[in-house]
Amino acid sequence: DVAPIWRRVTVSGQSAGGSMAMQHLVAFSSTVVGAAIAAGSAYGCGALPGGHLPTGKCYWGGMDIKASVEYIHHRSRQGLIDDPANLKSIPVVIFNGKSDWTVFTQVSSEVQQQLSNFIPADKLVTNFETDAAHVWSLDHDFCYCGRCSVFGS
Repeated sequence: DVAPIWRRVTVSGQSAGGSMAMQHLVAFSSTVVGAAIAAGSAYGCGALPGGHLPTGKCYWGGMDIKASVEYIHHRSRQGLIDDPANLKSIPVVIFNGKSDWTVFTQVSSEVQQQLSNFIPADKLVTNFETDAAHVWSLDHDFCYCGRCSVFGS
């Protein structure tokens, strides 16, 4: 079932907000019409072994993609999240800068790998090639052209 137009949303966020947007995208896919994930972790990362502690896979990478996809299907079968088949029509942008030492680029690559099990390649747009650090790349004040001396890029 597709939600009425007034119940459709887009989700986006950076870092913990990116992880939140990812959780919302997958869990409530019947209402989402677009998403942007910047330096966020894959759906269910914190629930899978090694996600947060002791290895920090949600921040540095190394998540078991196959297990994460199985986790999505399991939660859907339990009726805890929407059917992941809804994801196939949702465009998603995934961003992570090469100078991000808080959430490594591998994490965003794993988000792409997880979503590619549900979303066609033409709906997944990625950019992992900028020199951005762990910030939104905006042109203002002391940050310019994707560089921000305060935050390390």
